[in-house]
Amino acid sequence: RVSSYARQVSSTATIVGAGAQILHCPRIEDAFIGSGAIIEASRIINATVLSTPMERAVVEGGCLVEDSIVQWSCRCSSMAIVSNSFMCATSHVERHAKLLDSILGPCSGASEGEISASLVGPFVGFHHQALLIA
Repeated sequence: RVSSYARQVSSTATIVGAGAQILHCPRIEDAFIGSGAIIEASRIINATVLSTPMERAVVEGGCLVEDSIVQWSCRCSSMAIVSNSFMCATSHVERHAKLLDSILGPCSGASEGEISASLVGPFVGFHHQALLIA
């Protein structure tokens, strides 16, 4: 069932919602960018960035988001990497953080650390060159 659903909702094109801003990005490929999102100087590959003008998602500052879902009001900044992961609403990654094969819960954030194969949050702050592997 999952593979059938995945085929139905997959696209080989990028879809950009009304009012989204894509600025100075080297690569946006096979992505869904929601309305009002701000994507600046970052790469989005096979990913979904959910956004509305009232709950704006921001990906900026040289970030890479690949094979992932970023929900409303999330922020990825300062060269963070999000790969094969899910960022719940209002979460953030920044300052070279890596979110790999993980779920970052709502109102949680990672800065300078690496989270791999983990479920983190809600309401968790993760900072200072830390490593979390479940």
